[in-house]
Amino acid sequence: MKENIFLFITINLFLLNSTGYAQNPEWINYTAGYPLYSILCNDDNVWVGSFGGLVKLNKTTEDLSFYTRASAGIPGNHISSLALDSSKNLWIGTYYEGVGKFEGVTCTVYNTHNSSLPHDQWNTAIATDSEGRILIGSQRWLVVIDGNNWKTFEAGSPVSSNFQLLDIEFDIDGNAWLGTTNGLGRFVGDTVIQQYAGIRNEIRCLALDRNDTLWIGTAFDGLWKFDGQSYVVFDTTNSGLPSNHIGDMQFDAQGTLWLATPKGLTRFDGNEWIVYNKLNSDVDQEGFNSLEIDDDGIVWLGKFIVPSLYRFDGTNWKKYEISNSGLLSNLVKSSFPDARGNRWITDWSQPNQLIRFDGTRWEYHDTTESQSLDSFFNRIYDDGSRIIWADSAIAISCSSATGWTMDNIGSPHSAGRFKVDKQGNLWEVSSQGLRRFDGQKWTVFNTSNTPLPTNSVVRVAFDDQENVWLTTLPNPGERGYLVKCDGTNWTTEYTCDIVHWIPALEISPTGNIWFGISDRNTVGTLYGGGLVRYDGTNWTNYTISNSGLPSNSVVTLAVDDEENVWVGTYGGGLAKFDGTSQWTVYDVWNSGLPGDNVELIGIDAMNNKWLGVQFSGLAIFREGGIILTDINENENRIPPSCFLEQNYPNPFNPLTQIRYRLPSETRVCLKIYDVLGKETAVLVDDEIKPQGWHTVTWNARDKYGNSVASGIYFCRLVAGTYAQAIKLALLR
Repeated sequence: MKENIFLFITINLFLLNSTGYAQNPEWINYTAGYPLYSILCNDDNVWVGSFGGLVKLNKTTEDLSFYTRASAGIPGNHISSLALDSSKNLWIGTYYEGVGKFEGVTCTVYNTHNSSLPHDQWNTAIATDSEGRILIGSQRWLVVIDGNNWKTFEAGSPVSSNFQLLDIEFDIDGNAWLGTTNGLGRFVGDTVIQQYAGIRNEIRCLALDRNDTLWIGTAFDGLWKFDGQSYVVFDTTNSGLPSNHIGDMQFDAQGTLWLATPKGLTRFDGNEWIVYNKLNSDVDQEGFNSLEIDDDGIVWLGKFIVPSLYRFDGTNWKKYEISNSGLLSNLVKSSFPDARGNRWITDWSQPNQLIRFDGTRWEYHDTTESQSLDSFFNRIYDDGSRIIWADSAIAISCSSATGWTMDNIGSPHSAGRFKVDKQGNLWEVSSQGLRRFDGQKWTVFNTSNTPLPTNSVVRVAFDDQENVWLTTLPNPGERGYLVKCDGTNWTTEYTCDIVHWIPALEISPTGNIWFGISDRNTVGTLYGGGLVRYDGTNWTNYTISNSGLPSNSVVTLAVDDEENVWVGTYGGGLAKFDGTSQWTVYDVWNSGLPGDNVELIGIDAMNNKWLGVQFSGLAIFREGGIILTDINENENRIPPSCFLEQNYPNPFNPLTQIRYRLPSETRVCLKIYDVLGKETAVLVDDEIKPQGWHTVTWNARDKYGNSVASGIYFCRLVAGTYAQAIKLALLR
């Protein structure tokens, strides 16, 4: 009989690092460390800038330290460029939040609020010259900081709104070459030469060789060599370049040029081109977009679409994961607690993945693997408690009588959001109307059997009189509505202005109806209808013109036990309103919030606010200090010190290491299976193993000694009554 294999991965992350979180910080930023845009080597450290913040890797100890807005006060988590000044201070350029000077413990932030910086956005190039000046390239402007003096130079045409400075490189005379989205420029003295004739391409990177000849990496047109008079072009048609997109490049101490491209790492010594990719090397990824060479000649590489830093010494590859969390991306789709205090998260990049976070560990489950779903949830909820997977396209419930039931598991985009009323009915909103599940059957409410103005229902809530309130999404050019149903009658209670709709709806414990109004076509602080309260008699509208609301684009709401309304906006960050007169605003300028577009708010039992922030991952906030509890400390389902780690490397060829930990001496089986459940290898065959860590190497051969085929395999650990499995990928 084939064994049922269930998958889950546990990641332990120690976020209290050298950045010095307080014991109870008020803010925590959980991010995925990509896209990775910038790498900088300094002495024994490698600094990495990504959309997950700043990371420091100690090359000797291989310790990782994570720095975010919340933990270190850096200007923002969306880092685009890094540079060191003469005092070895790290300068940080960001895409949205200005620049910062990081001194290892403290960070001085410069933005349009407190300095002469012309833009908070698109600070995509930073460099320091031999005189100690800081050059910052942004959208249209070049800024030169000389001590306390700031000078600003126009580097792009005023009519070109998409002009960006993407790289700065100094020649032997100390003049700066400027790589831009519209060609090549130069900064000589106090004069900017905007464009050189002969090249109007988007320039991603620049490098100067030993002869002071300029090499130009473009976004679409290959590699250009410029001697000051003429160009030589290398592309996929006349050279060994694997791609015409050059993400980054640098010369090593021997004068060899190394290039990061979407199709692998490329080496050019002036005669021979060598490309390192998945076909001819041990690298498991090849789409590189950032590169740095340290003093030892080690090449460090970053990717755009995975949170990994790669090390290449000319022969061997090594990968470092640079995320400070288990998030799959910075595009959080939903984040809600269950009755036991677990936090469940989905993400737009991989909508089939359920993520369970218990305050310490991150655990994953692929909802398309329906056979293992029962095992997955029964292991966590073996007391028969009920769980609702809320605010996503997946609803999961359990009772001792009926077992596990699932809805829309295979079609994560086909439905909308779920809520449960006080009678335990499950309500689903979607583009097909409103549905109610009473535990046995579904009842559908739509335009065919009710007076609903449209089938596009987006939010639902319930008051103490058992009325159902819902909001609708209008078609382009139509209005949104707030509708109430008392069980029999359907009435339209509120009609939006044209092109407005209601994406946020909550009912407070005292019965106040709160909803937020946004523009159907445009978002931002000036657009939308703000926040509305209905107390059963009066309608009160709060906007940026008559209250402390920071933006009229209100997209999400939550109400805490003290009747405070928490308002998530586009452009204005997060606001707290006491319902009478007191407003408190948290944004990227005065708090640890990683972005001003707050799309999700959830409040847990400890009064922590869980915030999904657009392109910025997950933020947690609690006035007075965050309280996270490890749910597993009070559970016996998973022994707290017994688990199977993810293998490394993964994918692999042909060797990989598998590590597991035992809380006490016990009998162990560790086996490899293929996707059909067939036993492929026995790594530990029913042996008694002592307490502690154990490492096993699998050489990918079957039990007869033959090489196994490429594909997905499963490693299953059985230790006493404990069982766990991980997924492995073998690439030949």
